[in-house]
Amino acid sequence: MTDTSELQTCPKCKQEVSRQANQCLECGEPLNPRKTYKEAYGGMGLGLFDMIPVVRDLPYAMRYVLMAISFIFLFAFLFL
Repeated sequence: MTDTSELQTCPKCKQEVSRQANQCLECGEPLNPRKTYKEAYGGMGLGLFDMIPVVRDLPYAMRYVLMAISFIFLFAFLFL
């Protein structure tokens, strides 16, 4: 039996599906949509860095820390 915390309800047909599902198995309604191009690049976006799904879903502070660490490693790799 599946734990109810692992399920979500489809907004269209009200069928329960896994939280990891991309679409409802019953009606095909898209679930858990990813950010659009405009959402990823708009506002306080970090450019191509935001196109990585795991990174763009993080809070802004974590994204900037991760970006700074990656630039430090890139700089060290290229110039040291």
